[in-house]
Amino acid sequence: MTTATTAEARLGWRTHGVLALLVVAYASSFIGRQIMSVMIEPIKLEFGVSDTAMGLVSGLSFAAVYALLGLPAGRLADRHSRMRVLAITAALWALATLLCGMATGFLMLALVRMLVAATEAPVTPTSLSLIADLYPVRNRSLAISCFTGAPTLSAIVGLSMVPGSWMFMAGAPDSC
Repeated sequence: MTTATTAEARLGWRTHGVLALLVVAYASSFIGRQIMSVMIEPIKLEFGVSDTAMGLVSGLSFAAVYALLGLPAGRLADRHSRMRVLAITAALWALATLLCGMATGFLMLALVRMLVAATEAPVTPTSLSLIADLYPVRNRSLAISCFTGAPTLSAIVGLSMVPGSWMFMAGAPDSC
């Protein structure tokens, strides 16, 4: 049995199940970002901060931490069990996201959002590495396309949570 035949033989519900789990995890992280964007005005009012401050929390500080930790996260995925890295970062991400909702001040919110970025940074490199191991070359690009389509899936889910968005997506005038 050749290597390609062996790799194709192991493609089954477990492999596709792992991919589905990775897609859901990736989509969940993007839903969190969209919710933050939708909640900018209430958060701004609650903490009495400017648009600039909200832009820093929802954009620059998050993106800077996420980007800076992307390379070390990839190295972490190369050196340790990818499933374990994903499990630990998922648990830490859930905790950090929970802490965002419990923030009592703007500084705390900013720091916790950076923690969310730090816990999300390993997801993409670790997932792509895992997908590369699970899928043979012949099927890999479809699997990666499913994974990278997660942000679009999350946009659809995120939009469905906004009042009046169903009418907007259906093309009807928004009456809300």
